[in-house]
Amino acid sequence: MKPSHIRSFLFYWLPPLLWMALIYYGSAQPTLPSLTHSLLDSLVKYGAHFVEYAVLAALWYRAIYSRFPHPKIQPLALIIVIAYALSDEFHQSFVPGRSATWQDVAVDVIGGASALLAWNVVQQWRNRNNTSREERRLEP
Repeated sequence: MKPSHIRSFLFYWLPPLLWMALIYYGSAQPTLPSLTHSLLDSLVKYGAHFVEYAVLAALWYRAIYSRFPHPKIQPLALIIVIAYALSDEFHQSFVPGRSATWQDVAVDVIGGASALLAWNVVQQWRNRNNTSREERRLEP
C-alpha cells in the first residue's frame, strides 16, 4: 500500500470505523447508569443516540466524499447509518439488561439525516459567501 493510501485510510476511513467500534462498545454494556428523573433520563439517552449517529453520518460522508467527491453520495452515508442502527439494536437484544427498540433506530436515523442536512446548509452558505466575495473582487 502506498503511503498516500495509508494516510487517506488513517485520515478519512479509520475515524468512522473507530466511531462504530465505540458505539458497539457502548451497546455491549449490560446496563447503563440511569438518572432518577425519567424525563431527564430519556432526554440524555435519546440525545446521546442522536449525537452518536449524527457524528457517524458526518464521518462516513467525509470518508466517502474523499474518494467520490460528489454531493449525491450522501444517501450512501445515510444507508450505512440506517444499517448500523438496525444492527446495533439487534446486537443489543442479546445483551443482558438491554433491549432493542424501534424508537432508538428512529432517533439514530434522524440524527444521521440531521447531520447530512446541516452539512448541506453549511456548504450552501459557504458557496454563497464565496460567490459574494468573488463578485466583490470583480467589481471596478
